[in-house]
Amino acid sequence: MLVFGPLLDAVIIGSILLLLTVILRMLNTSRFIMMIPVILINLSALAILYWSYEFIRGFEGMGVAFLSFFLLLFSIPSWGVAIKKRKTSV
Repeated sequence: MLVFGPLLDAVIIGSILLLLTVILRMLNTSRFIMMIPVILINLSALAILYWSYEFIRGFEGMGVAFLSFFLLLFSIPSWGVAIKKRKTSV
């Protein structure tokens, strides 16, 4: 449960993040607006990592650190969707 609990949480949050980025891409928003969910999830993952190291510590903190690691992994595909160039129609 040390790995699978944070992994399940990260899959749910990462799926919502990816879906939100795809929806923002379909709405033809600016690249900055599409990057906001990615930036927020990265900042929150880094804050969770710091929190697990500084305040929780030990065996319980490792599970929370796994959550932040998996969140960072799930933000990579969303970042790729956000920076992908749009096709222009002529």
